[in-house]
Amino acid sequence: MSQNNDQALESALIELIDTELALMESFCLPEFPCDLSTTIAMRMSRSVVSAICRLRFVHREDGSATVPARLTEVLVNAQAQLDDLNRVYQSRLAMLPKDHPARQTWAA
Repeated sequence: MSQNNDQALESALIELIDTELALMESFCLPEFPCDLSTTIAMRMSRSVVSAICRLRFVHREDGSATVPARLTEVLVNAQAQLDDLNRVYQSRLAMLPKDHPARQTWAA
């Protein structure tokens, strides 16, 4: 890949992370329903961000990092925000009955 392609990919990943985290943040608002559909959407966004955040652990055979420092910083911050949003959503789910489909879906 050329440097321009690398920068375009980096920008796209950062934009995707920002979008998914903003979406997850909205799901954590008390005004937003804590139902099965929201839980499925939250899990999907969490999976996307989590998968991208794992990029920072990939290294080339020569020992150099495949992820630029700027993106690595974004990924570390995104993982922390993801963990926080995850805890907030889990606390919302904890208010539902144990047999509620949203709780069961989250735990799956």
